[in-house]
Amino acid sequence: VVAITVPVYNVLAVLALEFFLGGTLSPRRTAREIVTKLSVSQVVHHGEGGFSEVPFSKEPAFLKEEGALSGAQRGTALHTFMSCADHAHAQQDLEGEIERMTHEHYLTAQEAQSLDRRAISRYYQSDLFLRSQRSHNLRREFAFQMELGREDLETVIPNIGEHLVTVQGIADMIFEEDGAWVLADFKTDRVDADTLCDRYRRQLALYAKMIAGSTGMPVREKVIYSFYLGRALTPS
Repeated sequence: VVAITVPVYNVLAVLALEFFLGGTLSPRRTAREIVTKLSVSQVVHHGEGGFSEVPFSKEPAFLKEEGALSGAQRGTALHTFMSCADHAHAQQDLEGEIERMTHEHYLTAQEAQSLDRRAISRYYQSDLFLRSQRSHNLRREFAFQMELGREDLETVIPNIGEHLVTVQGIADMIFEEDGAWVLADFKTDRVDADTLCDRYRRQLALYAKMIAGSTGMPVREKVIYSFYLGRALTPS
């Protein structure tokens, strides 16, 4: 999951577009004047057809028509559950935990109904979940940022030169195991294992580098948990 402040994201997109297309921005302006902050999604998905994975609605909730949730909305509901649920309780009483989250307005009734109970229950039986529960240091929605330079950002900011740009991200879950982090990213994409790993390999690699750099603890393992496939994947 990627942390983006929507107004800043929109401004950055406009500035980047103007610059890359040779528009109103002067080519003499330095990289720091063009952009000083990016999200991991902007770095990873630059040039790959946009930012379709960004989990933000394009319209306020009160303007949405009643009806079946879209695939993206169902994915957002599941992500909300994974971020905010009491998982020890949910493992024992999933319906009770969903009811609690609906009552406390973490989920709407429609979002609660859309949750795939079988997929969630399968996750609670997974080795990844059991390992995370044994950890003494587990963090969900772990926000991080780090200054990166030419090595990581030259394809996004061609004239970066020697400048550093702050990049932000949010990891779905990290937990400590044997003195190092295990990084887990939850996905609902309805694709096969190879496609999923190819799609998010670079994102996880950048996450791992930034988490290690910002916490001082190495990342020993990067895991994608696919709710569609019902299992954990380890990108090579």
